[in-house]
Amino acid sequence: MPSPGPINFALTSADLTEDGALLTLRRARSGPDSTLWRAEESAELVRLIDQHKVMHFISHADKPRDRPASYCNPQVRVKVKEGVVKRRVRGTYGGDRSDYTGDRSSGTAALQTIKLHLNHVVSSDLSYMTMDISDYYLGTPLDRLEYMLINRHDIPEDIQERYATAIHLVNDKAMVRVTKALYGIPQAGRLSQERLIPHLAQHGHTLCKNTPCLSGTSAAQCLSPSSSTTSVSHTRPAKMPNT
Repeated sequence: MPSPGPINFALTSADLTEDGALLTLRRARSGPDSTLWRAEESAELVRLIDQHKVMHFISHADKPRDRPASYCNPQVRVKVKEGVVKRRVRGTYGGDRSDYTGDRSSGTAALQTIKLHLNHVVSSDLSYMTMDISDYYLGTPLDRLEYMLINRHDIPEDIQERYATAIHLVNDKAMVRVTKALYGIPQAGRLSQERLIPHLAQHGHTLCKNTPCLSGTSAAQCLSPSSSTTSVSHTRPAKMPNT
């Protein structure tokens, strides 16, 4: 039987193991649910390679000599939804090894903006909706290719078999070329935000000039809290006038 899962506290940015240690991929692999975590690792690689085509394996010789290759730093998290424990692994690019010199900045909604947005909802006759756009981030093309090394021990056996003809190991490391926004890439958040803004504009939501991440029309507001957010909240009058 799987264990109840790591301790999860509301409003925290990390999970703890049952003995109170910070949950890491290494600890998850050595814990009682190692088989379940390994399955999540496989699912994440398939999601990035096949489903969203964020990256693909290449030969080490195919990486330009003047470009560095960062490392893969998988992050783990536990979520509880309706009493069910969900384990999550996210393939993450080691951003500290990037040679990107372009603009990395992107807007982030101030806490005061979020509070005012929510207060506007509860104090007015409004409808409120939150939309999950998590896959939108992974679908954003990069403005240049990036490269990343994945250690052999971070590639489950079923994945090694699935991509046997594409994986080329050198010193027990495989090379991948990253073509779309991946967690950890410094410019990924900015590029995703720049791609989201025109989509909102197509539906009449104009970005507020002096309030980052807040856009609106004469009848509705839309808030995307940060460039790396997985959701967008939308408000509108409970009863829209006939047009």
